[in-house]
Amino acid sequence: MAKKKKFNPKTHFEYKGTIFTKRPHIEDFVEEIKKAGILTPTTCTKVLKSFKREGLENFAAIENMTMADFGLIPNISEKVAKKLAEHKLVVASEGNPIQSFEDQIELTKNRRYLETRVIELNKNLNDGAGVGFRTGSLVEFFGKAQTGKTQWMYDLAVRVMLPKEKGGWGQSVLYLDTEGAYSVQRILKSGLYWGLTEEDFHKKMYYISPRVLRTGSDLLTHLNTLDDFILERDIGLIIVDSIIQPFKNEFKMVSGDGLKFMGKRQSLLGQVLFKLKTLAQSYEILACYTNQVIANIGGAMMGPKEVPVGGDTVSHASDLRFSLKKTKRAATGAVTRKMTLVDCGWLPPSVSEYCLTSYGIVDPGDIQAVMDFEKNVEDAINDKTKPLLNHMGQEIERSPFFSQANIPLVDFDFDDDETEVSV
Repeated sequence: MAKKKKFNPKTHFEYKGTIFTKRPHIEDFVEEIKKAGILTPTTCTKVLKSFKREGLENFAAIENMTMADFGLIPNISEKVAKKLAEHKLVVASEGNPIQSFEDQIELTKNRRYLETRVIELNKNLNDGAGVGFRTGSLVEFFGKAQTGKTQWMYDLAVRVMLPKEKGGWGQSVLYLDTEGAYSVQRILKSGLYWGLTEEDFHKKMYYISPRVLRTGSDLLTHLNTLDDFILERDIGLIIVDSIIQPFKNEFKMVSGDGLKFMGKRQSLLGQVLFKLKTLAQSYEILACYTNQVIANIGGAMMGPKEVPVGGDTVSHASDLRFSLKKTKRAATGAVTRKMTLVDCGWLPPSVSEYCLTSYGIVDPGDIQAVMDFEKNVEDAINDKTKPLLNHMGQEIERSPFFSQANIPLVDFDFDDDETEVSV
């Protein structure tokens, strides 16, 4: 007697009395079609062999395929292609393609919210149900160099890794670094402020380097393999820093003769962004990416001087889109920056101010607290008998990295003349 499949709401769903796997491997996808009687066992064997020959290994490889796409695979008839396309939609919608309003309300109960260190931003991110960045969202941060794009990625990563009692999610983070800007030292310093140790990072911080993210095609390939990894490692945040760099590598020119590649580049970019949003929504996690800016030559007299790279493909993809800019110099010597929420489907435009420090993004009102904290760290490194305390005055484990490092005092005064030009 066949063993009945155990139902787990995180990995399975029920449809017409049958249990199916969410985002299954191809073997499971075909096996469940066979058990449900959608296709005959003989046909399923042929379908699986055809999928394997085409290199289709998981649901991510077929989720964007149409009935016509299935029909182009050798040995798959039009009738079989129709059945495959129909069941793919069942799996994609987890058995509920048409949702009632009650279903929609139920889905909102699974959302979680990630608060930041910036008081004004938290207020601006209040959607009436929670405060902060909410799960299921795709968030873009764009701006010139040294406006804090990468530092925001570090800070959100730290917040996700923090235990729930400290305001975090207690989950892991996957960082896809396409530019090589990732710094172990900087993210460790951001974590130290909250009491995270190197051991915490060992357990929860995962990284993919630019060496294997050279092109947009490489990026999409990696994203298409993440389903199992997200579940196995309890990923709460996916970061891509930056989204456009691998496409600049793959498509060297998008002007002159290179314009003929524009459609291909934008199509591939759209697939990457759609995949990021799908992962965020499917697993109720957060997905964030940074983006570069270019001079807005056509808008020299009107509109912004710089615009984010990627055109409409990028501008319509994210759920929240932030423009980061440097603003003014505070009395403390810190250069405040502002982030403008320029686009969101459920929040009005807003502006929030923040400061960059050696220990991450902070509220402008917390500059002195960070300076006091850094003095404590410096004293603890110079005098091993003194305890190392987090910003709340709680003693934390000494990190081997910080025990050996010569950490300078905070340098708040960044160069005002930085530029970043992308083509």
